[in-house]
Amino acid sequence: MKIYNILLLFFCLFLPLISFAFEIPYQYVSDYDLEDILVNVYQGDNKYKFYKCNIDNLDCSEYNGKNLKKDPTEENVFYSPDFKKIIKQVKIKNNKYITLFIENNNNRSFKAVITFSKKIRKVIFGEKADNFLFFSLGEIFFIEKKESNYNIKKIKNSIKLSFLNVSPSLKYLAYYIPATKKNGYLRSFILYDLKNNKEKIFHKENIAYWDLLTENNKLIEFVDDNNLIFLSDHENFQNLYLYQIDSEKIERLFPENFVVKDFLVVDKVLYFTANKENPLKWDLFSYNFENKTLTKVSDNIAYDFNLFKI
Repeated sequence: MKIYNILLLFFCLFLPLISFAFEIPYQYVSDYDLEDILVNVYQGDNKYKFYKCNIDNLDCSEYNGKNLKKDPTEENVFYSPDFKKIIKQVKIKNNKYITLFIENNNNRSFKAVITFSKKIRKVIFGEKADNFLFFSLGEIFFIEKKESNYNIKKIKNSIKLSFLNVSPSLKYLAYYIPATKKNGYLRSFILYDLKNNKEKIFHKENIAYWDLLTENNKLIEFVDDNNLIFLSDHENFQNLYLYQIDSEKIERLFPENFVVKDFLVVDKVLYFTANKENPLKWDLFSYNFENKTLTKVSDNIAYDFNLFKI
């Protein structure tokens, strides 16, 4: 959004000054780094000017050059969903990296060095604690703070995992193993205790056909650290089930026979698309886990509409 604000600022300030016959002036972002963008402004008559704009301050100044002078060692930067935490990797030599944990306050204050030298592909941040999941090439690592140090524990080979989901405080990881001819057409829902390094199958099903669940975008999502929901069609309709981790109980959320296509949990409220009222019509519903109320939110949602949090 800030980049669009900068371009709008350019449109208002500079466009009136650029007027050449039979030519249309324009500007576009030609380069960027973590803090700045470089805006290329066409002046007409095959001439250009470059302006360097700071993303945080929304101020711009003329820049002498066609590319930003980036730090050649800077490689990977990952932000937490609230942008308050940063994991930054700096390449040193022999494809090794220094991994830094930074608090994204006004000064971006340095917090710790995490002794992780592999290149990170993805980071999942814990909701409160300074814990992380690092996804490297084909591997998953659990990073847990112990007093002033960070313990690093290899969890799994991520190539074999599918439909992976993580509890809010990184207490558990859940994933799915689809049914194939090789495993005897047995599908499995698996819970992995990250802190205690224990794994268990909390639900499994034998099927005699192609595993249609693999055609979905999502199969598992945590409600909180002690409850998760999963999608299954073992009762002939693709519906949602609640798994209570402490009691190991599984219950079907909705007794009616209808098909659920996609679902999302936001602040312990479940949103899902389903053909609950008509087999040929898809609507958006919400379900409150606390008072157990089901509400219709919107009519006529597209069948392939995917829910996501903004």
